[in-house]
Amino acid sequence: MRPYEKPSAYRRLWACLTLGIFILLVSIGISRIIPDRAWDQFRSSLIIITGLGVWRYSWLMTNTLRCYTYLLIVYPRLARKRDRLPDAVKYPRRVYLLVPSYKESPYNTQNAFTSFLEAAENTPCEFVFLASVASQEEANLIQEIVDESPVQNKPTLLFTLQKNGKRLAMGHGLRVLQNFSNQNIHYDYGNDIVVLVDGDSCLEPDVFQKCLPYFKMNPKLGALTTDERAKVLTGSHFTTRWYELKFFKRHLNMSSHALSKRVLTLTGRGSMFRASLALNREFIELVESDHIYHWLFGDIRFLMGDDKSTLYCTLKNEWEMLYVPDAMVWAMEDRDTPFFLLAIGLMRRWYGNMLRNNGRCIKMGPSKMPFFIWLAFVDQRLSMWTTLVGPVSVLLLAIVHTPYNILFYIMWVLIVRGIQLMLLVPLGLLVRIEDLFFQLIDQWLGSIVKVHSLFHLHLQTWSKKGAKNITNTHRTFLQTLYPKLALSVTGFVYILFVIFLSRALRLPTF
Repeated sequence: MRPYEKPSAYRRLWACLTLGIFILLVSIGISRIIPDRAWDQFRSSLIIITGLGVWRYSWLMTNTLRCYTYLLIVYPRLARKRDRLPDAVKYPRRVYLLVPSYKESPYNTQNAFTSFLEAAENTPCEFVFLASVASQEEANLIQEIVDESPVQNKPTLLFTLQKNGKRLAMGHGLRVLQNFSNQNIHYDYGNDIVVLVDGDSCLEPDVFQKCLPYFKMNPKLGALTTDERAKVLTGSHFTTRWYELKFFKRHLNMSSHALSKRVLTLTGRGSMFRASLALNREFIELVESDHIYHWLFGDIRFLMGDDKSTLYCTLKNEWEMLYVPDAMVWAMEDRDTPFFLLAIGLMRRWYGNMLRNNGRCIKMGPSKMPFFIWLAFVDQRLSMWTTLVGPVSVLLLAIVHTPYNILFYIMWVLIVRGIQLMLLVPLGLLVRIEDLFFQLIDQWLGSIVKVHSLFHLHLQTWSKKGAKNITNTHRTFLQTLYPKLALSVTGFVYILFVIFLSRALRLPTF
């Protein structure tokens, strides 16, 4: 996998200017259409929209300032301290790599394990690779890749057979590594590291060199995760661009959260844990059989989202976490599904996992985590509602007062979303005009999916080649009716709230 290269500052500046000129020209064109008498209405609408968006805009600016503080001040100090460490005390003695690889294409498997071997070759540690595979043929291919690799630092290679889903496979793999660790005790076993990485991910060659020393530097560090980019192997231009924008947003938010020595997710694409945490009974049981209790549906078992379970266990036990922005993991994506079907399927998966974990993290309270991180979990619940206030209120105002409100709002959206995109340019984003469209997809469609998922926590989908429902559909009449009824009533109350808040209608006076 070719190392990530940030576009030049000149290209990013030129792209930023192009976007700014486009927004300016469209806004001028819209303003020429609107009659003078409508501008008074616009001023009152702008005050309402701005007031309703105070929380979202202030939260965005707070995260942006924290992100750049982390990337420009805090993390460079950590990196310099890391680089000054002598090699003798820099690395752990042993590193375990657990790789769930279920029916991956030979191309993905070849690239993934080649990258694992190259990263291990550059690090003076003893490596143990455990691959959880779907068949003997897949195990033979991995064995062949390792045997034919020119690297000198060959790992110990173990295999388990995956039959009943990724979670059980990961739990079984962690137990195998636990037994291996108990049978092969060494003097520095307390500093061993477990790496969880998917079978369709590639590590850049210096990932272990940049990540592993932090565990030696900070005894309180329980886990860390890395920067991430997507390599879309099959899919449309829209899909590729959507992924790129999402990962830059992830980079911004991860950097902001890391300033509080915590993160909100330990991605399954590539995260590292202390062995004393990852090979612990509680951690293993959460990975293989995590669940939440719902008053109507009883125990809802997590069928996916292992990264949320690993985060919850790490957070619950008050370990510190770290985001390493100069270490990169590539996600190899096969996405042949039409863009909108793909986006909705992935959002149902991502946001369903997030909401199933979010409630219990909020319940832990600020005593278990820094206040800002607890507030970030709360914001995950608030943002799905606040994001929709703008478009809903404008549609209502357009119906009740004047359709010109829609034109005003288009100008507002272009300006605000354009500023949001430009905040990502210093991080390396080569911004494009179509990114305005993807911003709206992420925020508006994403909020609708979140609201639906909030009332359907029992529904889980796995989206690899399109959306697939993997939840048992045998439910009682009440279990079928209640989510639809609760969603409808909540939606009606929400619209009434927005109607009176935006003054589309007013309560009668007596």
